[in-house]
Formats: sequence, structure tokens, C-alpha cells
Amino acid sequence: MGANIVRINKSFFENCQHAIWINNSLKGVPYGSLRSLEQSIIRRYNANPYCSSVSEYNPHRFAKWLGLGTNKSNLRLLIPSRHHQVKADVFWSVLMGPENFEFDINRIRLPQKCIRILYLFDTFPSQYKLVKYMTDHFYYDLLISSFQEALAPLSEVTERDWYFIPQAIPRVFLSDSTSRDRKFAFVSFGRKVSKVDDVIAQFCDTKKLAYVTTDQNAETGAMDELERYHNYADILNKAVFNISWGVRETNPLRSCGIDPVTARWIEASAAGNVIVGTPPVCSEFADVLPGKTVYLLNQQSSCEAIYARLEKLWSNRDALSSEARKYATQYGHRLTWDSRLSQIESIAQKI
Repeated sequence: MGANIVRINKSFFENCQHAIWINNSLKGVPYGSLRSLEQSIIRRYNANPYCSSVSEYNPHRFAKWLGLGTNKSNLRLLIPSRHHQVKADVFWSVLMGPENFEFDINRIRLPQKCIRILYLFDTFPSQYKLVKYMTDHFYYDLLISSFQEALAPLSEVTERDWYFIPQAIPRVFLSDSTSRDRKFAFVSFGRKVSKVDDVIAQFCDTKKLAYVTTDQNAETGAMDELERYHNYADILNKAVFNISWGVRETNPLRSCGIDPVTARWIEASAAGNVIVGTPPVCSEFADVLPGKTVYLLNQQSSCEAIYARLEKLWSNRDALSSEARKYATQYGHRLTWDSRLSQIESIAQKI
């Protein structure tokens, strides 16, 4: 394993001491999945959390505005380094993206034989240079991306091997809700297609149906990221149809040609939603969500055609919802973070 020669067997992860680095400055609904993985690691391994304490009178409080890739990131050089002595056999670093990297301003001192694991949620082509910066400034024994299409270019840029572990969900998404419990006809979170969104709103208004969108769920008071994420899971567990689009469909500039399986698809599948939209154009979709049906909705169609498509789907809702709930029952346990962590343990034993 690179610089660290450690024999890893099945019992290694269970019996050793774990630590995880947590960036407490990250706020907002998008970080719910990140917090979920962090908490899964803490629970599974009894991991000790470490983070930089950012006080009002400390220059480190400005770090969140000087993220990697921003036009002010060069000012990070002016932030005095902080040193952290971490006692662990396995050190976890979980990041939504390389912009959240902190180990250039927080110096982590680890035991020589400590295994260092990095899990990155987002690795789009525009982020590859930042990933290179990360791996140049901190050594990781195991590098993991949730985007399979990014593995080859990441390996080329960093001159290191990368591994693919899909995103996942906490068990709160696994629901036994029946069709009667599903009071929301349609839900739509994340980026939308305006024309389609308008037609769905019109359809639900005409039929007197409930339609929940990101905007309606944005104001959640004093909830932290995990509470908001669990609130979002509760909404999905009460929904019939979930409108979903691939990144390439809604944000081609960010996609830059890759179209990964993001958390939205996994969350909707685990919650037993009937997914409507356009699935990602990637080979791993069938592996991550085997046999999952996405009912196509062509955003290029006329408003009349989209309305007619919604009408047909709604008239068949009972059968479609039953199929989606059976899928969640059969495959849901494979989509949890516990399952993904078992996969990471297996990879660590082989490299």
C-alpha cells in the first residue's frame, strides 16, 4: 500500500482504531449525503472525529471563502498552518469535492503505518487539477471516486490508482410505505428543466395533486445537514413519482462529457419512487442500479406531449409504484453506506 506496509485482513478494520476528518464549515442541504457517510463511518468503526476549530478571531475562519479553485485560493498561503496529532490505524477523509481540501492549511501528523483513505463524491473534469493538488499535498493509500468514468483520467493526472465506489444512502431512506402512505404525487429535487417543471405543476394543479420541489423544502429553520437530509428522505418515502435528470442533461458545462450516477438516483430507488426523466448516459448505471426502470420523459417534446405522458403515467400509478417498492425491498440493502464500506474493506485487502 504505497508508503505504508500494513497487512490487512478481514478483522483489521473491526479491531483497529479509526479517525475521520470533518470540515464543520460546510453548510447546506447538498452536504447531507456527505454527513451521512461521515456518521456511518463513525458508527461502524467507532471512529474519532477530528476537525479544525475555527474561532471568530482566528485567520482559519476565512478558509471557507478561499477554497481551492476560487480566484482567491492563492491567499491560502497567508493562513498559518495548524498542526493536528491524530492517533489512528485508519484515517478517513471524505470530501464532496476537492474544493473542500484542508490539509494544506491543517497539517495532519499520523502514525507511520496508518492507512489513509480518501473518498471523493464529485470528480468532474474541471476538478482534476484540484485533485492533483490534493494528492501532491497529502499522501493517501486508497483513492476512491464515486464516478466510474473519472477513474482513468484521475489515474493519469495523479499517477496513482483510483477505485470506484458508488454513492449510497443511510437506512432512513429504506421505507415500507404503502401506496396509501404516499401523499406526494410528484417530487423534484436538484436541477430542473423549466418547461417540464411548469407542465408538472400545471398537471398537479389541475388534478389537485401534491407536487414537492426543492424550493418548497429549502426553508428548514435551524436544522443541521443531517436533519435536513432525513427530512428529505421522509418526503421521498411519501412520494410516488420522482423527476430526475442526468447531470449532462441539466448542467452540460459541469458535466464536461461525463454523466455519473449521482446520489439522487440511488435515493429515489431506495425510497421506492417511480423515477421519471432521463437516466445518466454511463455504463455503470446498470451495475449500480441493476434492473431499475426509468420512465423516459423527453424534455424536447411539446408541452402537450409532456402533459399526455404524465397523464399516462399517473393513470398507471398503482402498478408502477408497486414495482418501484418491490425494487426497493429487493435491492435497498445493497444501496446503503454500510454495504459500500464493506466494499471499501474488500478493496483495501487486495491492494
